[in-house]
Amino acid sequence: MGSKKEITAAEVELYLLDNLDFFKSRESLVSELEFKDSVSGASSLLERQVQKLRTEQSSLSNLLNKFLSNASENEALFNNTKDLLLRALASNDSKEMFVESESYFLNIEGIDFCSCKFFDAEDKSIIENALGDALQKERIYIGSFSFEKAEQIFGHKELRSGVIAISKAPKKSVLIKLASKDGSRYIGDEGTTLIEYVLEILAAIANKLDG
Repeated sequence: MGSKKEITAAEVELYLLDNLDFFKSRESLVSELEFKDSVSGASSLLERQVQKLRTEQSSLSNLLNKFLSNASENEALFNNTKDLLLRALASNDSKEMFVESESYFLNIEGIDFCSCKFFDAEDKSIIENALGDALQKERIYIGSFSFEKAEQIFGHKELRSGVIAISKAPKKSVLIKLASKDGSRYIGDEGTTLIEYVLEILAAIANKLDG
């Protein structure tokens, strides 16, 4: 009688991969198995599976919370923007509209400075001296500022970051300047789409109010 061929670990592994339900009808076998890493003393297979499920659950929970948070923030932004535009439309002239716009922005947490006005030659000179040609193409600048530049642009050196945006209105352009004492409030290009949207509508209303 020939000797039995010894089954290798690789063959067992391949068989189990092809028969994933193998242990379903052999529960007694499962209780006898040991899943212990002889080198690192790692947890049993069951514990690893539980940990994996917990990690996946935590990841899904974080994703859901982020989605709900973003939805809530977007709804708040929509409602606030609607309020601003309704105020602008109810204004009697551009001066009143600019005052209403500044009041709106200053009520937002984290905004310590706001200026909304028609863009003129003096503004152009000040901005170009402080930022060079940074606004020529995009017409919007978001970032942090040195004490000197904050003093030049906003007239307050304690402001650490801000937004400078100029509309593309066919008549008179509108300039909005927002700033915060928090140096990390305005960094990167997050929120630029909303700012551009609000700015262009305010510019259109202001030009219409002034005839």
